[in-house]
Parts: sequence; C-alpha cells; structure tokens
Amino acid sequence: MKYEATFAIIWSMFEHGGDLKGTDFNMIDGNGTPRTSYRHMEFIVKYSKGNYAGGSSTSQNVRVFGASNGDLISVMIMNREGKSQPYTLRLDQKEIRTDKLILHVNAGTATQCSDVIPGQTTQVLLFKGHEVTKWVYIVDNFLNDRPPSFTKFSLRN
Repeated sequence: MKYEATFAIIWSMFEHGGDLKGTDFNMIDGNGTPRTSYRHMEFIVKYSKGNYAGGSSTSQNVRVFGASNGDLISVMIMNREGKSQPYTLRLDQKEIRTDKLILHVNAGTATQCSDVIPGQTTQVLLFKGHEVTKWVYIVDNFLNDRPPSFTKFSLRN
C-alpha cells in the first residue's frame, strides 16, 4: 500500500515438507495448518483497506503501520521482542510524553489508546468511531496451531 502496489505474491506456500526448520517460512505446515506468514497476510488482506497510514515506534523491535478506509482505521503492531511492552498509540502525529513505548500511525485523527502487547505477538486494532476490535496472534497460537483471538472494547470513558 505504501508504494501503491495492487497485489502481493507470497514466495513460499510450502517447502521442506513443512518441517519448521531453518529458513522454513511456509504459509502452511505439513498438515495444512496456517502458520505465522499466513496469519500476517490474512490480517493485511482482511483489514488493511483504503489508504496507507505510515507508522513510527520508539522501539526498533516493535513495528507499526496502518490503513484508513472511510470511518474504519486499522493498525498492525508487531512486537518482535520476547517481553511484553506497555504502549500508547496515537492516530496522528501529535507528540506525547509517557514512559511507555510510543506508537504513532498517521491516520489523521486525535484518537489515542494505551495497552500492552505481549512478547512475540502481533495485534491488529480496528477503530470504528469509539469502538475497537483487537485481534491478537501470540507465539502460543502459533506453537499450538490456534487461530488469532479477538476482543472488543470502547474508547469512551
């Protein structure tokens, strides 16, 4: 989206017999179970619609970007560290001061929320007005062949 691509192609659907060794980044394992690459592409295909919204993070081990499509804003946060990270996410570029990890996604709204992302986890946050749906894919989901989980909450106090 950032470079106005209209589609993406995954190189490795299934290699090495799905043995999970070395550089095996298959989309599915030897039993046809979706793996991490599949889940991340699934998040992007389902929820990153509309216009790309660039992101920034105060940690090199936490990546963030988003997309806006009318009244729906999606944000993907990927924590590559092994430890949990409390964070504050802002959907504009306004500077904030906090001792937490600071994430910005340039979606043009003053919306802000705080949460914690576990280690080796991807979160997708879908903002529609004051309502937020949070999808979570943790390393445990991967290790136990489980799909991502989701919760819903409101930003209203």
